Amino acid sequence: MKITHLALPAYSLEKEPDFQLIGSQIEAKIGEEFSNQYLAMRGISLKDHPGKSPKELESLILKYGTDRYDPNRKGVQHEIDEEYGIELHAVSLRYDQEFFCHHYQHKYREGHKGLAGFLEDFYHGAKIGRKDPLRIDLLLFYDLNKLEAAPMRWSNGWPVKTHRYINPIHATDFRFKDTDRKQEALVGLLHLGK
Repeated sequence: MKITHLALPAYSLEKEPDFQLIGSQIEAKIGEEFSNQYLAMRGISLKDHPGKSPKELESLILKYGTDRYDPNRKGVQHEIDEEYGIELHAVSLRYDQEFFCHHYQHKYREGHKGLAGFLEDFYHGAKIGRKDPLRIDLLLFYDLNKLEAAPMRWSNGWPVKTHRYINPIHATDFRFKDTDRKQEALVGLLHLGK
C-alpha cells in the first residue's frame, strides 16, 4: 500500500483549472508510483465528505477499503448503484512509459484526453448533479484484478442491464470480487495538495 502526496498549487476552483497542465503533473506522479500495473482509479473530493480532514478521510478509507464508509449516506447515483450492485465508480488505467486510461483515450471523446479529461469531468460534470464543480483531493488506486465490472453498460446516458462479460479495462462501474476484503484491493492513495 502506497500513500503519497503531490502539491498542486495551480489546482484551484477559483477559475477553470488548466486541465492539461495539472493532468500531466498527476500522470507523471502516477508513473513514478504505480507503473506497470493495471489499476482502477477513483477520484474523491473532500466536498463530498463534509467535516472530514484529509487525514480523517484517509483513515476511514484504509479501514473500509473505500470512501463508502457510511451506509446511510447516499451518493449522487445511489438508485443505480443499488440496482446494479455498484460499489465503486472508477476508471481503469495503466502507466507503461506513458499514461493510458481507456475511458479517456477514445477518439470519439470530446474534450481533454487522459487525466486532463478526468479532471475536466470532475469540474464540469459535477455541476450536473451537485451544481458546483469538484476538486479532486484524493485519488484511490485499486488492483483491477480484485474488481469485476458491474453487469451493466451505458446507452444514451442510461444504464442497461447486460449478461455479457465486460472487460474491466472498459468499465467505469465496479464491484469488489471479495466484498469482505475490500482493503486488500486498495493498493494506493495519492493526496492532491494545494
